[in-house]
Amino acid sequence: MKKLSLLLSGLLSLFISFSQVTVTGNSESISTPVNAPAIIVDNSLSISSALTFSAARVSVSVNFYSGDLLSYTASLPSGITAIYNSGVLSFSGNGSASDYQTLFRSVTFSTSSTNAAQRTITFELGNGTIKYNSTNDHYYLPVSASYSWTAAKTEAESVSRKFFGLQGYLATVTSSQESTFVNALSNRGWLGGSDDYTYINAATGTTTYANQSLSEGKWFWVTGPERGTQFSNGSTALTWANWNTGEPNNSNSIEHYVENAYVTDGRWNDANNSNNNGFIIEYGGMAGDPVVDIFHSRNIRLIATSVQVTDANLVYSLTAPAVTVDNNFIIYSSGNVTNAKVTISTGFLSGDQLSYTGSLPGGVTASYSSSTGVLSFTGTATTSQWQTLLRTVTFYSSSTTIGNRTVTFSVGNLVAGNNGHFYEYVTPAVSWTTAQTNAAARTYLGLQGYLATITDATENTFIQQKLSADGWIGASDDFSYINSAIGVTTYANQSASEGKWYWVTGPEKGTQITTGNAANGSSYPPAFGTTYNNWNIGEPNNYYDGSQYENYAEIYSAGTNPGRWNDNRNSTIKGYVVEYGGLATDPLLQLSDSRIMSVSTVLPIWDLKFTVAKRNGVAVLNWSTAAESNTSLFEILRSSDGSHFTKIGEKGAAGNSMLTSYYSFEDAAPLAGTNFYKLKSVDIDGKATFSKVWRLQFDHTRLTFWPNPAREQLMISNMFSQKNKITIKNAVGAVVLRQTAFATYTTLHISHINKGIYYAHVISEDGNESIMKFIKE
Repeated sequence: MKKLSLLLSGLLSLFISFSQVTVTGNSESISTPVNAPAIIVDNSLSISSALTFSAARVSVSVNFYSGDLLSYTASLPSGITAIYNSGVLSFSGNGSASDYQTLFRSVTFSTSSTNAAQRTITFELGNGTIKYNSTNDHYYLPVSASYSWTAAKTEAESVSRKFFGLQGYLATVTSSQESTFVNALSNRGWLGGSDDYTYINAATGTTTYANQSLSEGKWFWVTGPERGTQFSNGSTALTWANWNTGEPNNSNSIEHYVENAYVTDGRWNDANNSNNNGFIIEYGGMAGDPVVDIFHSRNIRLIATSVQVTDANLVYSLTAPAVTVDNNFIIYSSGNVTNAKVTISTGFLSGDQLSYTGSLPGGVTASYSSSTGVLSFTGTATTSQWQTLLRTVTFYSSSTTIGNRTVTFSVGNLVAGNNGHFYEYVTPAVSWTTAQTNAAARTYLGLQGYLATITDATENTFIQQKLSADGWIGASDDFSYINSAIGVTTYANQSASEGKWYWVTGPEKGTQITTGNAANGSSYPPAFGTTYNNWNIGEPNNYYDGSQYENYAEIYSAGTNPGRWNDNRNSTIKGYVVEYGGLATDPLLQLSDSRIMSVSTVLPIWDLKFTVAKRNGVAVLNWSTAAESNTSLFEILRSSDGSHFTKIGEKGAAGNSMLTSYYSFEDAAPLAGTNFYKLKSVDIDGKATFSKVWRLQFDHTRLTFWPNPAREQLMISNMFSQKNKITIKNAVGAVVLRQTAFATYTTLHISHINKGIYYAHVISEDGNESIMKFIKE
């Protein structure tokens, strides 16, 4: 049922009788991680009305915590202002239904709180002065000004007090729930009950009582839809009544009107009309009332810790260089996280490898198992540190077996069972009662702990394998724990509950598992229905050691009966098994997410090594492969912008070879400026893969040498850059002069070298090289 929101009391006099307002929206819960970016609460919310509104609110109406934030993304309409304070986003100013619908649809929620309890977000038209009771679908307005009862009744029923066409009346309280609700609204106030004969006659529509002496003590509701209904005869309730002790008493023979008089429990008193009280106006249930729906709520389930990959699939060719699995991986959490794993969870084959390129946070270590495909990180770090590290995880495979791999990211230091619950064995050893208390005080990523409950063989085996010694579990036949678990006094004493074992912790709390102890040392106890039992033979037997009986369950870790259960005394101390998960109060957790490495090809080339260099104005490309499978050819591609490549040549490939193959290619006419080069290897099936890209810079400005022949000096101009290495070699290649020039023009002093033919080599910082022949006279 939609809830009615609140309108400013100042607007009430403006509302036209029977005007209709409807607010609807999406009622399904939505989820968001703690510390995640803000999300839109309800972008489908709709307001249908011809009225103008002067105020509206959006509030975290259930479970507001510090760190919760409501905001909006739409532009405020002219004349409307907004303010956020402690979970309430208030809009003020005249606006149409369309104006407020646009604002409501843009409202966002986010939180930095560490509390992951579900939040309820409530949209209201109005400022919150009128309160909605979902139990009876009625609405209430407390009025604090002082009125006599008759004046309060008249005011409550006046046209000025109508609410979207709903007729107001002095509140009628007909149940304990309504009484509690009304009492929370006002400390003291008139209600619509009376034993005044004139009001009773008017309410019933007949002359039921001729005078006050006949109606005295006959209490009726004389307002609202219950008008004309007698609810008590004196203090004796005929329907539901909430008189205080000793009331009504008609003190001084003039008390004929009901007031909600007692703050602590909302009990009633009969009072004199001359008393000055506030009063409570109730709306709803009157004949002719329109349908009014101006209140909408939506729940937000918070994910205490969330791991998210950003895409489902990543294409990879076997034997290709390592690729980053997900460089946009996201993790949100309300606090630090201990331990993380990246696992090749399905499709793992020998040769598959996970690694990482980032830096480990302080205190975190890493290891990879090549036999299981698990990359383990051990230690505690912030979510930001984990996110940065896990974004650098890479996948590589030397396997040649085609098939998809699933790579799963997960966080947390406890291992989940097949039911999604988490378990830990806790020491030091304690009694069962202490273990039960301690377990309930433990939390894991927002999950509430409890002594483990075991409901099937798979869970039993999983728990047994985690034990380092025997441990307490959450079963007992102690009548006090059973009664507490069930919530009623089922067993009056221990003799009544003996042998009737129950789970008294966790989500199975109150579930019976046996109807009696084992009859003898060679039998098992009688199970209750089809519930799972794994008692050791002859147990439970309630053995008495002279001081205590055995009323608490444990699970064996090893020996001849690992995983079997036994009853034991509370005075025995041992470790205990804590389980997390399944409680109604638990937050959501998304502790793992997976990405598929889509593997449908094998790179035809193993260990491609590719380099590019400049030599005498020519681009020289060299590459080699350690092995090749079904390769056809290599295409040499060139680009001037790094994006659009053109084929400038090709080389035949080795085809099938397990030996190293060497290749080279020269680009004799590189482009002026920047040149980008890459290789395209094509196999015999036409499938292609690409190498990394190399970049070379060529400047084709011709160097100038003069004079030639030269005697004392050789001048060089138009050099490549601001730093050039110059080497002079004779005709047989011997170096006779080396010099570094830090300009595009320089002078070489050559008077000391012998006459003959020489070569001047000029090489720039980025590899451009030019050679000039000259004669020394």
